[in-house]
Amino acid sequence: MGEARQEVTLRRTIVHVITELGSGGAERMLVRLVTGSTGFRHVVVPLTGDGELAVVLRSAGVEVIPLGMRRGIPSVKSLVRLSRIIRREQPAMVQTWLYHADLSGLVAAKLARFQPVVWNLRCSNMDLSHYRWSTRAVVRLLTWLSAQPEAIMVNSEAGRRWHEALGYRPKRWELVPNGVDLTIFRPNPEARGRWRHHLGIKKDDVLIGMVARRDPMKDHEGMLQAAAKAARLRPGLAFVFAGRGVSRDDPVLARLAEEVGAPVHLIDACDDVPGLMASLDVAVLSSAFGEGFPNVVAEAMAAGVPCVVTDVGDSAAIAGTTGLVVQPRNPVALAEAILTLAADNPLRARLGASARHRVMEYFGLAAASARYEVAWGRLAALEAGSADGAQASGQPIGTGTAFEGGSPTAFPESRPADVSVVIPVYNRAHEITRAVLSALQQTHPPREVVVVDDASTDATCAMVRALDDPRIRLIRHERNLGAATARNTGIAAATGTWVAFLDSDDEWAPEKLARQLQRIANGPPDVCACVTGYSIYDQRYQTFGYFHPNSEQCTLLSLVWGCSLSPGSTLVVRRQTFFDVGPFDARMTRFEDWDWLLRFCRDYVLISEPAALTIIHKATNPSLRRVESSLAILREKHRDAFYKVSWVSGRRFDSSVLIEHAACAYYNRRYALMTSVLLRAMAIYPFRNAAFFRMLGKRTRFLLLGHDRGPGAENRQRIPSADESDIRSDALGSMSDKRGLN
Repeated sequence: MGEARQEVTLRRTIVHVITELGSGGAERMLVRLVTGSTGFRHVVVPLTGDGELAVVLRSAGVEVIPLGMRRGIPSVKSLVRLSRIIRREQPAMVQTWLYHADLSGLVAAKLARFQPVVWNLRCSNMDLSHYRWSTRAVVRLLTWLSAQPEAIMVNSEAGRRWHEALGYRPKRWELVPNGVDLTIFRPNPEARGRWRHHLGIKKDDVLIGMVARRDPMKDHEGMLQAAAKAARLRPGLAFVFAGRGVSRDDPVLARLAEEVGAPVHLIDACDDVPGLMASLDVAVLSSAFGEGFPNVVAEAMAAGVPCVVTDVGDSAAIAGTTGLVVQPRNPVALAEAILTLAADNPLRARLGASARHRVMEYFGLAAASARYEVAWGRLAALEAGSADGAQASGQPIGTGTAFEGGSPTAFPESRPADVSVVIPVYNRAHEITRAVLSALQQTHPPREVVVVDDASTDATCAMVRALDDPRIRLIRHERNLGAATARNTGIAAATGTWVAFLDSDDEWAPEKLARQLQRIANGPPDVCACVTGYSIYDQRYQTFGYFHPNSEQCTLLSLVWGCSLSPGSTLVVRRQTFFDVGPFDARMTRFEDWDWLLRFCRDYVLISEPAALTIIHKATNPSLRRVESSLAILREKHRDAFYKVSWVSGRRFDSSVLIEHAACAYYNRRYALMTSVLLRAMAIYPFRNAAFFRMLGKRTRFLLLGHDRGPGAENRQRIPSADESDIRSDALGSMSDKRGLN
């Protein structure tokens, strides 16, 4: 328990100030983000009372401190209390949500003499004439004050453009689109049946729904007029409207609902929006103005429901080709679009499936959370004086423009400061975010992260784009060319003086680059590369192993035993050396890193940072055919050179190549081949350390006793640390099932 408490206290805090905690889109997005966040501790301060979502936040362990302001009436006492909360928490940043909270949070932070404050804008092209004078005054005041916050977040490009037209001139824009939790918003037959039974919807009726609070921007009047037109032309339609203030108590809505001529349900605020969405056949958002990134559109799409939206904000961009788009304030066009979908069951099914796939690819909650974590980390660094925040102001992230550099943390002239990170990737949609974030969140920020997608067929590219960081450069191969070629592409594209490699399923400790660069700066003047120690995490068996390299293991003669240094994720090297040593050998689908280090160490000095600053995630078993062909190339290229050094070195190299072959055979359960190759390896060079023979004996015993439950089964409880088991001399090639993977 002590460790858990320590971890919580070490996380930086973000204080969120929001107008209220009702069931609106901004409020729901805030709840999803803070309850799923791992990088920060969050404190939520609603200006008014608790609201519906306060219970959800508290049950997730998030502190909620309502100020108790009356709606529309500012309170000096509440602002002073908010400033005291900020002083007490000493947060990394104050994040405000929506106009009134933007103003209150900025004033309170000024009273507390705190910076940075980040505003969060959630709308676009608002028709302010529909709102009270106080709201118009707040927006005008915020326009004048827009240079005061450290940054302004927007959830849509339309929102940014509209606020710029109003006169907003922030130091920098942060474009961070929303995301949807696909485990909550999904096709749900049980919820569909329950809701339709509750509403009295007949089996063959088409249910059209709209989830939106009562607000002029949502244009409920126009939607009800469209419903009346559609109902007159087609029987069997039913309509449901949910959202705060949408009820029969509103005389305008009640009158229009009676005129529809079909069942209309006005159910006010709904505590089961995912279930309601799953019950719909068509979802509609009839906004007349003001939308930014409307969550309800993406949520309905995630539930497999095709949408009809008006072309306001980013609604059309979200729906894409999976829904129908009409002009705002046009009930006739809206009715025609509704009828088009209502009359065609196969079309609805096809568009609904495409809609969910589109949300999975572009608007998932995991991607949105990653965007926020990256943005928060970058903005919080400004408070600490990090030069990572010195990027040119006024530029939104996620615009697709190339990042031309930046200002990495200042080092003395003798230290390298200009690092490009190269990440080759193929079909790693579930791991790539973790790898990229670990590179972006280094205490020594990289100049750029070059992600080379080797023609992935899954959502890898979408996950990378979703991070929306200007330091990311995504390059895509038209066809799969292999890890070696992908790394070479990244090297050619890199603009940094130094290149750091990271496999797409691995990750770095935050101080990894800084520790390596410090080691290089303190090393001999001819040092051109540095590797780190690492831990190996085998997700199949929940086991860890560790390797802490020393100076003796960074020499050419040490590499005769194999490539335990794992340069695919631990290496930082001066980019210029590739012009002398040459690129990775594109013919090799395995061991290309071993081959490159053998060439490098003939002429250059390699040093190590022993600390385990890289986590290597073991992948699935390697292809025996690919391993055999790569080992044949490796042996052809380097065997003669080792024999020229000495007969013993040549024999050691031959033996090591065969042991890697035996390791692959073991992992592929080719035990007869493994035994044959291993006996040949021992005949060529039988002298190995005690750890090698302990591991060999253990695995042989398990095989003979029939206890083998798959490679690695004997190690499921614990993998010996490096001082107990020298990874270089592992009997069955502990790195052979990892090396060469993207």
